[in-house]
Amino acid sequence: MTDIVKAHKRYGIELAIDFVKRFAQAMIENYEEPIRAGTKKGDRIGFSKKKVHVGLLCALYPNCLKLKEVAKMAGVSERVLLTWRAQKDFLEFMEKEHNLMGQSICHTIESVMHNEEIDLIGDKAVIIGSTLKILKSAREQFEDLIANLPEGVSKVIEVDDTRERKLKAKDPRETARTLVLILVSLNNSVSLPWVELLGKKLDESALGYPGLGLFTRQILKVHDEKTLRDWEKRPLMLDLTKKAIENDIDFLADSEVRKEFTIKEIKETAERAKEFIFSKLDILAS
Repeated sequence: MTDIVKAHKRYGIELAIDFVKRFAQAMIENYEEPIRAGTKKGDRIGFSKKKVHVGLLCALYPNCLKLKEVAKMAGVSERVLLTWRAQKDFLEFMEKEHNLMGQSICHTIESVMHNEEIDLIGDKAVIIGSTLKILKSAREQFEDLIANLPEGVSKVIEVDDTRERKLKAKDPRETARTLVLILVSLNNSVSLPWVELLGKKLDESALGYPGLGLFTRQILKVHDEKTLRDWEKRPLMLDLTKKAIENDIDFLADSEVRKEFTIKEIKETAERAKEFIFSKLDILAS
């Protein structure tokens, strides 16, 4: 692992630790501890604030911190943490809350990138592979184009620009990349919603997501080989790989691409696609 890769991984871990600490603190501040009074003996009453806090911090295990480090951060002993992690209801709680944590980050990414897509499309009709994309508010001016779709275009997607744009970022793509770095630095329960969202957005030909997909693939190379193999062989990742390759092929096969991009840019895309395919074959065959 090169020094640059190591530094990048450390940066992702630092961001993830800071995010989870703040997320967990905000959650427990609004959490009301259950009361034992009036509850039958043996009935579950939920978790204490301390246990909820520990469960949320466990999102940092195993990619960012060791269990003993999580325990120290939470103010409990490693033995207590190990005991709790052996309990079915605590494991189910962590699975659910870590997934919700991932969904929360994904919602922010989606909002930021939605605004970016609106700005990129503007008053134009954008063709990506077999998809025509327009803004919902501009449909009327493209009625003729929609009625007579260009050859090779089979689908029209209207991007909703009528709802209030709440989240605005100075640099949307950099903001999204930072959030992706946090997601993939955390455990699989947190990062799974991102894999699902990325697959959905690639299906929708959403602008900006192919770049985020490439960035995600680059980050995943940071992990050790076993982690990478296990991750890549998951059904959702296999589906995502297929979609990424299809997007590259659509781009390279589109005759309009030659009018909008330089030969150098097209060759670079082809080279990246080739390297990606061979790297996937190498991982999946091992």
